[in-house]
Amino acid sequence: MSLPLVIDIALGVIFIYLILSLLASELHELLTTIMQWRADHLKRSIRLMLDGGGTASTVNNTDLDRLARNTDSLTERLYTHPLINTLNHQATGQMAVLMRKLSGGIVHVCYKFAAALYSIFGGKFAKNGATPHNPFAAQASAPSYIPADTFAQTVIETFELSKVGRLVTLSRLEEFKRQQLKEVLRQVKHLAFQESQDLATERLRQIARDYEQITLSFAEGKTPLYAVINQMEQTLAGFIQYCETFLSLEDAARPYFLYQLTYIRDKHYSEAEKPALIASLKPDLQEILTLVRDKRELFHELRNTITDTDSQVYKSLSAVLHNLPELPPSLQNSLSAIAANIKQRSGDLEEDLQSLQGEIESWFDKSMTRASGVYKRNARGIAILIGFLVAVVTNADTLFIVDSLSRDSVLRTTVAEFATSQVQSQVQFQTTPQTTPQTTPQTPAGVDRVNSATPEQLNAELDAIKDNVRQSLDDVSLPLGWDESILKLQTEDEWTVPMTDVPLPGVKRLAGWGISAIAISMGASFWYDLLRKVFGLKIGNSGGAGSSRDS
Repeated sequence: MSLPLVIDIALGVIFIYLILSLLASELHELLTTIMQWRADHLKRSIRLMLDGGGTASTVNNTDLDRLARNTDSLTERLYTHPLINTLNHQATGQMAVLMRKLSGGIVHVCYKFAAALYSIFGGKFAKNGATPHNPFAAQASAPSYIPADTFAQTVIETFELSKVGRLVTLSRLEEFKRQQLKEVLRQVKHLAFQESQDLATERLRQIARDYEQITLSFAEGKTPLYAVINQMEQTLAGFIQYCETFLSLEDAARPYFLYQLTYIRDKHYSEAEKPALIASLKPDLQEILTLVRDKRELFHELRNTITDTDSQVYKSLSAVLHNLPELPPSLQNSLSAIAANIKQRSGDLEEDLQSLQGEIESWFDKSMTRASGVYKRNARGIAILIGFLVAVVTNADTLFIVDSLSRDSVLRTTVAEFATSQVQSQVQFQTTPQTTPQTTPQTPAGVDRVNSATPEQLNAELDAIKDNVRQSLDDVSLPLGWDESILKLQTEDEWTVPMTDVPLPGVKRLAGWGISAIAISMGASFWYDLLRKVFGLKIGNSGGAGSSRDS
């Protein structure tokens, strides 16, 4: 078999694959849009990530169902958060709404059918598999892409880690304030003169009111913790100065009283002790995650210190506890491991939460990288299924196509020329004029242009080829379809059982469909790029032969 013949057959086969791949890509894109496969895969990947990659097999069925419900509820909670929900851009207008309802109905029916099949065969062939259900039953659609920083911020805001940390700090600050006032009050009772006790007690009441304003400012987020401690130190120092000024010098207990006050101040507010005080008041990330997981413990810790049920602090506490979703143990373990990676702790909870957000972003990126690989494998499988469907519907039997092109010179020439014309219509082919005889074969200038196309150029040319697909099917008699003539030729050359004459009807055609399905799944871009290269090879071969003849 000569090289030009092989090239013409290759051009014909590749051109047919290109046409079928374009049809398959349109069908694939349509199904991807209607079924929202990208958004569905993203949502399932996020749910799997929240579930820690799957629940351990040691968990009993009751707990497994409860944990699955909690994870599903948390996933829906994250998706309804404004940061993620606003990523879901939908077209407006009556026609868009109608089409969305229609596609939603189709998707719902498909999932119902899948669930029915699972209920019949799932127990026999599937193990530990969840019943198929529409992930967008509650929400018509969802974003197909979520930035890592958006997801991390959504997680932190959903569990209100900043508010919980501030409330816990406020609770401990209230307890510290109460213990400090009691400690000072005990020292007041050691004063010998009643007048001194009255003066100190009255001033102590004013300190308590000042402390209340300081903690309220912290509760409202106006003052950071280190500033609160400094203000409390200054308030206590003012009380000591007041007592030094106004308490009677004749009171024998006055020196001891002032010494004890100075001791109390230095014990908590010295430069050496102040960092330890701030650290004891501020919960670390591990404590916050534990308290968020066990809301009952969180409520008891805060309720013991915030006794005024009419206060704004208590109302804020109740609102936070009411809105907190359930934190699955798997997610708590993941977040705890992430928090452990934060080596350096700052003195401010917000800075620690920013570090946590960065770690969650990294975790999300790594998880989505793995999910992207899974999606590509699944998409490849779906592409093969769609390719097989297209091959069956069009009766694209590769073995029959190759055989037809090799035997029918008219068909081979027609398809090859049509494929060549399609490439030439997209590539500005230029040949170098031969003014003098050449003794060395020269490569035409157009060959380099054919083989050096960029991906953007390939996509643009594919769009133009796509517009000519219908014309291609009408103008060229391709060896496709279910015509009686084609079926007759296919059945004339059936395979037989080895070493016998027993026919195997349909086996050869099925094998041809399988080869076509795999070829179609490789994509139109692949076949168009290959078509350009084979076309360039044909040009080079023709140019070389012509030059040799001239010589």
